[in-house]
Amino acid sequence: MQTSYTQITRQFFFIALFLLGMTAPAMAKKSAIKGVININTATPEQLTLLPRVGKKIAARIIKYRVKFKKFKSTTELMKVRGIGKKTFAKMKKNLTTQQPTKFTLAN
Repeated sequence: MQTSYTQITRQFFFIALFLLGMTAPAMAKKSAIKGVININTATPEQLTLLPRVGKKIAARIIKYRVKFKKFKSTTELMKVRGIGKKTFAKMKKNLTTQQPTKFTLAN
């Protein structure tokens, strides 16, 4: 049985889509930052620069900050839903509650 040109093209197309789907998350990776973000004064846009923080978690951080006036320490950030020990460990070097927000994009 011979494989037609259309079948080969269709198979190639689906393989390409599959491979693109596998690499898309890696390509969408955020730039790392050098410096610190003050979680008591940061904008939602600045918060999304932190590892594993998107719009939803940034909004939760702001909501927590408004409700409790301010974060007393950076570890208090783990009280925000969506930020556990592993996520906090990835971002703690870029967090502060005392210094002003000052950072540059690493990439």
